[in-house]
Amino acid sequence: METTPTPLHAAVEARRLELGWSQPALAERSGIGQSHISKIERGAVTPKPETIERLARALGVDPVPWLMAAQDWLDKERAAEREAKLTAELRAAEALPANTPRGRLVRLCALLTDEQADWLTTNLVQTMVRSNASRAAEEAG
Repeated sequence: METTPTPLHAAVEARRLELGWSQPALAERSGIGQSHISKIERGAVTPKPETIERLARALGVDPVPWLMAAQDWLDKERAAEREAKLTAELRAAEALPANTPRGRLVRLCALLTDEQADWLTTNLVQTMVRSNASRAAEEAG
């Protein structure tokens, strides 16, 4: 899956070109394969932290800003993935018939704030535990 190039991807290529190095030269100095460097520069992959550090050291730059940029980008990508997943789940839930208890509950949950959802979850769990305990006591007694 191709990713969108980030400032990190461009920074690797820009610094390499600034030094007048080819990708094979950077590969030799960093110990990272030339094809992987090509993928990084194109934005086809986001490198792991240890790869970023090796590239930065080979290119003579402080790795910390690059590591922070990569983490920030990954955080944003993960948030976008979570949002897409929730959107898909909500669309699937909206397909449930509105006249069923489950359909009504799903629609209600979509309208809740995080605090309301936390409160509802806590209270539902407590109610279910009490209900299960009562049912178990009735069956035993």
